Amino acid sequence: MTDVTQQVREMFTAQGREVEVPPFDEVRFRGEVRRARSRRAGRLAVGAALAAGVAAVALVAVPPMLEGGPSADRPDGSTGVADAAAPELYPGELRAPLYYNAGARLVAATPDGEVHDLGPSESVIGFTAEGVLSIDAENRLVWTAALSSGEGDGSFTFEPGAGPVALPTTGPVQSAALSLDGRYLAWSETGDGFSVWDLKADRRVKEAELVPGSSVSAVSEQGVLVFEEGQLELWKREVIADMPTDRVDDGAISDTAGDLVTVVGRDDVTRVYDVTTAVWNDSGHGPAKLVDEVPGVGRLAPYARGIVSVDGATVRLWPASGEPVVLTGIGGAPQSVGWLDEDYAVVTAAEGDGIVVYLCPVADAACTPVAFSEADVRLAE
Repeated sequence: MTDVTQQVREMFTAQGREVEVPPFDEVRFRGEVRRARSRRAGRLAVGAALAAGVAAVALVAVPPMLEGGPSADRPDGSTGVADAAAPELYPGELRAPLYYNAGARLVAATPDGEVHDLGPSESVIGFTAEGVLSIDAENRLVWTAALSSGEGDGSFTFEPGAGPVALPTTGPVQSAALSLDGRYLAWSETGDGFSVWDLKADRRVKEAELVPGSSVSAVSEQGVLVFEEGQLELWKREVIADMPTDRVDDGAISDTAGDLVTVVGRDDVTRVYDVTTAVWNDSGHGPAKLVDEVPGVGRLAPYARGIVSVDGATVRLWPASGEPVVLTGIGGAPQSVGWLDEDYAVVTAAEGDGIVVYLCPVADAACTPVAFSEADVRLAE
């Protein structure tokens, strides 16, 4: 290394320390993803040739550290997902695979310390104990089964299309959602209607027409949460519960489980609605009752057991009963939050040269680092 090269590196290093990294705007990012997915799904429907072009563009965007195959800088053949400069990790704290997007790849971190690259992915829609549902680069739903070794060693193998879950036949989707308990799948292919599939019973349970440009946001046994003409609505079996707020954008982060709906507003406040108390008018609509407001970007737990939120540098757990608590042990700047299951929250934080994924048990609110990536990490939608 020459003296000039060393001086240049030192200059860039010094400059890098002085540059303030802006916080990740997950609300805006998800809205942009939904809009881009809608545009791309429409183009995909025109013909296979254009679909191939879109897929090619998606692949170009894959970070080199996550591309399949050995890297020229890594003669041992590793992908770089797990061997980047990372803090000490404790993956053994996981009791099931943890799924997320790293760059444009679907990744599964398992309790044995392995990080599995499962291929190109637009986003993680949801997951269950049996596997993960994602959208690929061509906007198609993909189910990947997780197969345990059965030896108690925390190791898993992954196989697309395997396992007990059978997806319905669909084309490219503009939006999709998996219920937090993993039973119901909702999707929209064209943006002017939706379908709901009961994965356990293997049958369609609901379909309806929507105003063109609408999107599916979440689904539960209560119904389907959709954005339609600037409004957020929960389509139940016979009636529609309206979330009475004009402070949300299409594609805003929203969840539904149990009797609740949560949605993140433009003001970075998560509003909580009870959808069982509405009084229905003659048209079958009724306003849901606002029952709580949580500062920051919040995600609802499976079975509505609580909410985990990130508000600036603070991550809190809001249990269904009891006082909120601050999650501890997070070493970097919090980026996003989610859930592994009803007992464990998940937090991503910018730290060092990448993103650290933390597992946070509800029982004691002390978080533990379990995975690391040099690429941007996005949790399940």
